[in-house]
Amino acid sequence: MFCGAGLTGLIACLTSGGLRVLTVGPTASVAMTVWTYFDRRTRSRAAAQWG
Repeated sequence: MFCGAGLTGLIACLTSGGLRVLTVGPTASVAMTVWTYFDRRTRSRAAAQWG
Protein backbone atom coordinates (compact mmCIF):
# COMPACT_ATOMS: atom_id res chain seq x y z
CA MET A 1 0.00 0.00 0.00
CA PHE A 2 2.83 2.37 0.83
CA CYS A 3 4.57 1.59 -2.46
CA GLY A 4 1.46 2.52 -4.42
CA ALA A 5 1.05 5.74 -2.45
CA GLY A 6 4.72 6.56 -2.94
CA LEU A 7 4.55 5.91 -6.65
CA THR A 8 1.42 8.03 -6.98
CA GLY A 9 3.05 10.86 -5.02
CA LEU A 10 6.22 10.65 -7.11
CA ILE A 11 4.27 10.87 -10.34
CA ALA A 12 2.29 13.82 -8.95
CA CYS A 13 5.54 15.62 -8.11
CA LEU A 14 7.12 14.94 -11.49
CA THR A 15 4.16 16.04 -13.62
CA SER A 16 2.01 19.15 -13.77
CA GLY A 17 -1.21 20.44 -15.24
CA GLY A 18 -3.43 18.17 -17.29
CA LEU A 19 -0.71 15.53 -17.53
CA ARG A 20 -0.85 15.15 -13.75
CA VAL A 21 -4.56 14.38 -13.87
CA LEU A 22 -4.07 11.86 -16.68
CA THR A 23 -1.24 10.03 -14.92
CA VAL A 24 -2.10 10.15 -11.22
CA GLY A 25 -5.65 8.84 -11.57
CA PRO A 26 -4.77 5.62 -13.39
CA THR A 27 -1.66 5.09 -11.25
CA ALA A 28 -3.70 5.35 -8.05
CA SER A 29 -6.38 3.04 -9.48
CA VAL A 30 -3.84 0.38 -10.44
CA ALA A 31 -2.12 0.68 -7.06
CA MET A 32 -5.42 0.18 -5.20
CA THR A 33 -6.35 -2.78 -7.41
CA VAL A 34 -2.99 -4.48 -6.84
CA TRP A 35 -3.15 -3.86 -3.10
CA THR A 36 -6.70 -5.24 -2.89
CA TYR A 37 -5.70 -8.34 -4.85
CA PHE A 38 -2.66 -8.90 -2.63
CA ASP A 39 -4.69 -8.35 0.53
CA ARG A 40 -7.30 -10.91 -0.49
CA ARG A 41 -4.69 -13.46 -1.53
CA THR A 42 -2.81 -13.25 1.77
CA ARG A 43 -5.81 -13.28 4.10
CA SER A 44 -6.26 -16.61 5.85
CA ARG A 45 -9.59 -18.37 5.95
CA ALA A 46 -9.91 -17.85 9.70
CA ALA A 47 -9.37 -14.12 9.35
CA ALA A 48 -11.89 -13.99 6.52
CA GLN A 49 -14.51 -15.61 8.73
CA TRP A 50 -14.05 -13.04 11.48
CA GLY A 51 -14.44 -10.10 9.21
